[in-house]
Formats: sequence, C-alpha cells, structure tokens
Amino acid sequence: MSTQDTISEEVSQEQGIVVPLELAELRILKQEVQADGTVRVEVIGTNERTSCPYCGAICVKQHDVRQRCKRDVPLRGHRVELVLHKRRFWCFRCQKAFTESDSACGRRRRTTVRLREAIGKQASSRPLGRVRGRSALCAGVSGERGADTTGQRWIEPG
Repeated sequence: MSTQDTISEEVSQEQGIVVPLELAELRILKQEVQADGTVRVEVIGTNERTSCPYCGAICVKQHDVRQRCKRDVPLRGHRVELVLHKRRFWCFRCQKAFTESDSACGRRRRTTVRLREAIGKQASSRPLGRVRGRSALCAGVSGERGADTTGQRWIEPG
C-alpha cells in the first residue's frame, strides 16, 4: 500500500479503519466513521497545476475550493462517502475561473467509476430491480440508476 493510501501515524486503529483508496490522482486529507457506520473520506487532487479548458494555458493560481460528496464502493460492509475538495483555478491569460477535472467520478457524477462498474457487473447477471433492491451498492443511487459504465443513459421502454 502506498503512502497516499494510508492515514497519518497518530491515528490509532481503534478510531476507524484504513480505507484503501487506490485512486492515484487523489490524496487522503481526513477520514472518519460516522454514527450510522458510513466511512467519510476527505480527498483532494494531487496535481498542483492544470491547464485552462478555455485557452490551454498552464494555471497554478488556486481561486477557490468547493466540496463535493461522492459515493464509492462499500468497504467491509460500510458505506463509503468521498468528500472531494475540488479546486477552482484562475487563468491569468483569459481571466476566467474553472474547476479542475474529476477523473475518479466523471463530470457531474455523484458516484465513482468503480461503483458504477460494480453495479453494472451485478446487473449483467441479474435483473436491475433485484440488484437495486438487495444490494448495498445501489442504496441511494437513484439519480444514476439508468447509467452504464460508459456514462451513456439507457432508454427504458415506456
């Protein structure tokens, strides 16, 4: 396990479980177990600079940070919630602010790619209604129920 996947040495084993994040582009800031058993992990991107989507210039000026809650695959029966600290950068060339890309989840997604893949894998072997009804993976993922792992929407017969 790499150093980015572990928690600082002062956190004891009794305070929680170590989450194997395994997302190379994210670094753990903090983790805690909520009263309902949910593991809440705060993460931030590892890139200190990014290119402007408008003009292509390399930007290092951090403008703002906004938190976004994302769902991840359950860990040992515990629901995992990623709190992604998305940084907004300021481009000096075109004078515009923009948000760094989210490669762990994708644009405007509330679940990680690996959670959607796990749900898709289960749905390929049994009906989606049964997967949704019995799986801890799908609890609370109603907004993205019709999305497959490629991000395309399914057209449900009407």
